[in-house]
Amino acid sequence: MPHVILQGPLVPEDIWLAFQPEEFTEGGDRYKAEEAFLSSDKKVLLIRSFTVERGFTKVFYVRVALKEGQLSIGLDKLTKPDASDGVKRLLGLYAWKILQNDPETAIASTNIEEFVREPAG
Repeated sequence: MPHVILQGPLVPEDIWLAFQPEEFTEGGDRYKAEEAFLSSDKKVLLIRSFTVERGFTKVFYVRVALKEGQLSIGLDKLTKPDASDGVKRLLGLYAWKILQNDPETAIASTNIEEFVREPAG
């Protein structure tokens, strides 16, 4: 399953407080973060997301969870779509955005390294 693990001082609540809906477009593909929901224990953030790849829309939740002092970014199991390149790219965009907003945060591990980068217009 695609994922990015970040090491740093951020917690899901920080991301939730700073959250604003955002949309990225690359080529003909679209990526969007629509809403964010913080769990009552403040350890899990769900981001309602969608991708549009080659005209096909996928709607799902991205899960940002605090685990052993690290942030895990991956797909929520209830709405887990197929791990297409667009879905991996969306996870990479979220990780990139978090890394840009907190210089003390770094990638601890990932299996989608090639997808974690700045949006390409």
